[in-house]
Amino acid sequence: VSPDEAGRDLDQLASYEKNKKALSEDLIAYMDAVSKAYNDFEKPEKPADDATEEEKKAWQSEMKKVDKAQADFNKKALKLIFKCLSLQRLDRSGTTNLRDDVNIKAAELLGNLAATMDEGDRKDVSKRLIKAIEKLDKAKYQVNSDHLEAMFGSLGKLNQLDSLEWMNEEFSHTNNDDDSVVRLIAAHKAMVMFKLDDVPGTIRYEIADTFTKTYSSVESQAEQSSTDKNVQAKKAFWDRIRVDAIRVAQYFSKEPTDADGQAYNSMNDLYYWFKEHKNKRKAPWVDEKKKKK
Repeated sequence: VSPDEAGRDLDQLASYEKNKKALSEDLIAYMDAVSKAYNDFEKPEKPADDATEEEKKAWQSEMKKVDKAQADFNKKALKLIFKCLSLQRLDRSGTTNLRDDVNIKAAELLGNLAATMDEGDRKDVSKRLIKAIEKLDKAKYQVNSDHLEAMFGSLGKLNQLDSLEWMNEEFSHTNNDDDSVVRLIAAHKAMVMFKLDDVPGTIRYEIADTFTKTYSSVESQAEQSSTDKNVQAKKAFWDRIRVDAIRVAQYFSKEPTDADGQAYNSMNDLYYWFKEHKNKRKAPWVDEKKKKK
């Protein structure tokens, strides 16, 4: 991407972000354009091996300029995308954010950019995303579930262990109000997006332990045949989170199977399997030694 063109797109996005009357379609289009230029500036052609020292020095000088321009652009681009992530324009009732589609696109882009970020940027973006998610707890409007899933999903793509441990700590509860459940589902879906080979056995163990302990009792209560309001509430709660919660326990336990090779598809089965595999020094909690390249 031409640095000049990228700069113009960045300026246009900044202008739209400040304009309350800007069309969401324009904001999304320019976010797309800006993201495509992230770590993708055109670079001067490298001189041939038989080039003069003067030509090689000139090329190195140009490369330094491009690298600096790229770094400056990346910083400004991320700052603007984060602004779009929290952009608000409420309807007359004050309960719906008309910029939801912009928020969702910004969240998705932050995750999509993970592949081109260095480790420092991935860590920084993950921390900022967590703060943005926590800030939504105080939102006065109804937060779109797609917005939450996009934000949590980007944390998964950014693949930072601190984020995974945060999810395990904050989103392994049994609060069954609607807002809490929506966040639980979004977090559970995102947890299995982390690269399993990058998650140490100690962390996988803690996640499996937490989920099987927390949700096996919920599953047992939900399976009771009763008209009691508390039991019915547990059943409704479990019906909503069941698939994703079980998937988390399966994934971080490395897909355990019974004697017939069948996957454990209930939280109670996974709970009893875990009780029999609590030795942290044995499979599946022992990390494989990575071969040196």
